[in-house]
Order: sequence, then C-alpha cells, then structure tokens
Amino acid sequence: NWTKVAEQANICDQTVTGISGTHTRYTCDVAAADDRERSDVEEEILRAFDAQIMFDSTGKAWPRAGYYYAPTVTLHRNRDIMAMETMETQTGESDTQGVIVRYTDPASNWSVQPSAPWVNDDHYIPGQPMEYLTVDVPTISDHNQAMRIAKAIGKRMQSLRKVGPTTGLRGLKLMSERIVDLSYDNVF
Repeated sequence: NWTKVAEQANICDQTVTGISGTHTRYTCDVAAADDRERSDVEEEILRAFDAQIMFDSTGKAWPRAGYYYAPTVTLHRNRDIMAMETMETQTGESDTQGVIVRYTDPASNWSVQPSAPWVNDDHYIPGQPMEYLTVDVPTISDHNQAMRIAKAIGKRMQSLRKVGPTTGLRGLKLMSERIVDLSYDNVF
C-alpha cells in the first residue's frame, strides 16, 4: 500500500533531539548480495526502524514504523476477555538487563560496532554483573538511532509486567497490533 508507505516515510523523516544534536528519526543503509534470502534482508530493514509488516483491508502490505499511535483495538473485560493472567517479573528473573545494538559506524571505516549498552532500569541491580542482549542491525549507521532501537527492544522483551488475556475471536486482530487498549478494571 504505497499511500501507507509514504505516511510511514514521513514518520521516519521526522527530527528527534539526542545528546549530540538533532537526528532523523530513522534511516536505513542497506546493500544486499543477490544470493541473500529476501526475507533476511527485509528483516534487517524492518529492524532498522523498529517496524512490523501490516496489511490493509484489501490485503496490501506496508511497514509500520516504531512510533506511538493510538490503539485501534480495545479489549473489554465482560465482552472480549474470558480470562486474564498477569505477572510481574521479579528481581533477577530477566535473563538480560539491557540491550546492545551492533550497527555500522561510518566513523570506524563502516565496520560493525557495538552501541553503548542500554540498561533497563527495571532490572538493574547496583553492584551486580550485567547481561546484555546483543542484536545486529547493520542497516543502522547512527549511534542515536541504535540506542533508540536498543531501548525499544529492551522495553518490549524485558518488560516489568506481563499480561496474558484469553480472548475470543476479537483477539485474532491482536496478531497485527503492537499497542492494544485494555478496558479491564481500575485496579488492574
């Protein structure tokens, strides 16, 4: 869906402020040999802007950039959710306490370099050795972007709270959503 692709390109072109000035929200530098699997190259491109593949009502595909948007699906307690399981992670439960993204650094003669470690405050224990999840995203060439991708991956994979709703057919729509509104109760 080229209209949606253009909308997402505008999101990627937005300017964000980092420690060392302003940066384009997302850029992607990619070159692929002819013998590489198309799906592998596509995955690298999607990782560069924390994207997921979406499909419109006519079946056309488009990538959704990692960017906050208002949820389009709401699950209601008495209508959609048959059972709810929640869990808060305990100290030391996460296998990793942060994320390092390996990106292509122009200042290092275009070699793959590790970003600074992003530390997940939810799992950080002072004085304890840290374990980091390392993710290769060679299509990134900006340290600021690598750090933002590290944070997005860390907040998603090393979440402090986990929710497991059991839903009916309406829950099938969740497979293509990253942000969902839960209308459960005030305490939850």
